[in-house]
Amino acid sequence: MNHKYVSRESHYYLGKRYLLSIQEGKGRQGVTIHKSKGMILFVRPGSTAERREKILTEWYRNELKKIVAARIEKWETDLGVTVKAFGVRKMKTKWGSCNPKTGRILINLEMIKKPEQCIDYIVLHEMAHLIEKRHNDRFREILTHHMPRWQTYRNELNEAPLGHDEWQE
Repeated sequence: MNHKYVSRESHYYLGKRYLLSIQEGKGRQGVTIHKSKGMILFVRPGSTAERREKILTEWYRNELKKIVAARIEKWETDLGVTVKAFGVRKMKTKWGSCNPKTGRILINLEMIKKPEQCIDYIVLHEMAHLIEKRHNDRFREILTHHMPRWQTYRNELNEAPLGHDEWQE
């Protein structure tokens, strides 16, 4: 979907749909989620769609980094592994990736639009690759032990845009 970054346009955050509200002013630029007012995008007067997109994208990136950092901390303890570095980037074909040799994981920026349990699943999935590289029985056992409903979240993501069928049971 091509966004125009105008008021009343739909945008998603943590699995919920929000109507965008553009607030022009000289104060800080950024985004706030308000229960009754939706997603408020604070911008300078006369800002372009590109500038609005950049502000929203950076807010999404920062929000996802906070969530992922907290989830990594939890899963490091539970799995007994260490993530040496993580990043957030736009990806065309995957929700996440892991390089077991470097201990680095990447999470697709689009994950910020998905429910938190899906983010949690992707972080666990990528971190499980630090124990088992392949999508084999051992890998699935790790997921099932730590997140019994992981298949529900995987299916939800695979039915959504950017879903992929790289591995099936």
